[in-house]
Amino acid sequence: MQTWRLLPFERLDGYENMAVDEAVFRESVLSGGPPTLRFYLWKRPVVTIGYGQDVVAEVNLEFCGERNIDIIRRPTGGKAVYHDAELTYSVVASQARPPFKEDIVTTYRAIAACLILGLDRLGIAAELAERGLPDVKDSLEGCCFAVPYRNELLVEGAKICGSAQARSRGHFLQHGSILIDFDALTTSRVMTHTKSDEKDRVRYLERAVTCVRKHAKREFNEETLAHVIGEGFEEEMNMKLQEEELTLNEQTLKKKLLSGKYLTQKWNLEGRT
Repeated sequence: MQTWRLLPFERLDGYENMAVDEAVFRESVLSGGPPTLRFYLWKRPVVTIGYGQDVVAEVNLEFCGERNIDIIRRPTGGKAVYHDAELTYSVVASQARPPFKEDIVTTYRAIAACLILGLDRLGIAAELAERGLPDVKDSLEGCCFAVPYRNELLVEGAKICGSAQARSRGHFLQHGSILIDFDALTTSRVMTHTKSDEKDRVRYLERAVTCVRKHAKREFNEETLAHVIGEGFEEEMNMKLQEEELTLNEQTLKKKLLSGKYLTQKWNLEGRT
């Protein structure tokens, strides 16, 4: 049976969370090694935006500033995500390691199968989205959870987890947000610049998005959720998780990425370092 590395479960600020994910990804590209799984929380609310998103067009900077919500550009693609009451996961691995393959869809489906098994341990019946919702509000198109794509997770037709990927030289980083609770009003205000039609946007989000708290059949906390999702990975991937710390190289690279990239406005607002 193969072994994957499991990084310690922790709560960090958004800048450090993204620096850790990218450091692990870069070191995997350089040095290989077993797949790495990580679960983490956020010290305070954060909006992360996709690698190529226009933050000015798709995030309400004024509202975020008033609420002290950090805005951070991810190393992965996808749309904007408001992180608050959630569990975030990241997976770094070689595309050549079964069941992963070079095509992105196969990787998404393989990881989704792990998440489905984990959520089932809380009595939540999640399934893969076969298609996106057809009636997305134009003003919410930049919001990840407003747009369920194929192969993302739905519960009773509503999105519960959104994921994004980056790929480089035969390796990938995938991370995603598993919603524990969901605040439709704050999400709407974070993602849009006008209050016109706010009630319509909130109603839409309440239909399109759901959360673990709403569907879990037994008591849980963040650590419990991380544990059962980890068990889902072990069962689906037929492997054992072994907890380890970041390597010295990863720690050094994390510090460099923090100071030279994730703590800079040039990266977070403009996408340049």
